[in-house]
Amino acid sequence: MEVLRNGDAGVDGTCGGACSCGTCHVYVSDEWAARLPAKSDDEAMMLDALADFVELKSTSRLACQIALTPEFKGIAVTVAPQVA
Repeated sequence: MEVLRNGDAGVDGTCGGACSCGTCHVYVSDEWAARLPAKSDDEAMMLDALADFVELKSTSRLACQIALTPEFKGIAVTVAPQVA
């Protein structure tokens, strides 16, 4: 989330990574989605709350919950539309 926010990629990250705002919603590319750890209950609940406002996909994740460790070098995501 911080990389996307600091790089002006259209991610606000207003909660600072607390998994409570949904402004870092991204679509993870198919080839990377299966490599990520499962969503926590908090992440799943936040994504469910977004469903009335933006399109959710099977690869929807909150960028703040993806730790950029070396194993995820090169991960490809698309920033989801922001809730208006």
